[in-house]
Amino acid sequence: MEQIQGEIWRSVPGMEGIYMISNYGRIKALERTIMRSNGKCVHISTHFVRGSKDTKGYLQLDANIDGQRILKFVHRLVAEAFVENPKHLEQVNHKDGNKTNNHAANLEWVSCLDNIHHAWENHLNKPLQGEAHGNHKLTEEQARFIKRHYIKGDAVYGAKALAEKFNVTVTPIRLIAEGKAWKHIN
Repeated sequence: MEQIQGEIWRSVPGMEGIYMISNYGRIKALERTIMRSNGKCVHISTHFVRGSKDTKGYLQLDANIDGQRILKFVHRLVAEAFVENPKHLEQVNHKDGNKTNNHAANLEWVSCLDNIHHAWENHLNKPLQGEAHGNHKLTEEQARFIKRHYIKGDAVYGAKALAEKFNVTVTPIRLIAEGKAWKHIN
């Protein structure tokens, strides 16, 4: 197995003898023999575990231990093993904003509020727009139609007519036509 200079390995808490994590954010499964549900013994050699990304882009360890599926965020495992937390803060922040850079030097324990501030200050939070926004009333296709066809005061393509057509009030029609809503589409 390839060793990187300065890399330190520690047991994953609760998974001692099964997984280890390094200060570089790498995971390895340790050599062991397990009993399958069919009663057969299987030998597992030591190997690196790639991990998987969750829907937000964070790397996670997806483990099956004694028939139980366990998901653990890699950045949290690294922080628990290598980053001091004297104030007992509850969240782990990626200093550089890169969710896949799980090197211990890139991680810090923060409060929930500090984590939110860091995300906004570094433009890591993208406001939900269009159909991704939970309160959307129109589809992207409808918003494009409004942008292309709106004619102020027109009987067919004015705000009132389009509002009736799409079953909304005139406010979203005017906001789209003025470029104040659905700005991300042409």
